[in-house]
Amino acid sequence: MFDCFQIPYSALERQHEELIQAAVDSGAGVIVRGAVARGEPGASLGKERRWAWEAAGLDDLLEQGEARTGFRLRRLLSRRPISSETRFG
Repeated sequence: MFDCFQIPYSALERQHEELIQAAVDSGAGVIVRGAVARGEPGASLGKERRWAWEAAGLDDLLEQGEARTGFRLRRLLSRRPISSETRFG
């Protein structure tokens, strides 16, 4: 019925992974919302997101000189079968 779905997803908000896969399996496109739009964890996002980032140990996965936002986008593009990412929402 739908050709494309817009679904929130990021390295810190992974609860929709099964929904993303189901949309892809159905042949629909996926636009991910919020993957990098909220900026650097800890910059202006509040304590909870900074703590979540640190608790997950994601700084250990950054490539040399890579910003956290760069990591989030790289991870999104390499691991998810998505059509696009939007900075809105």
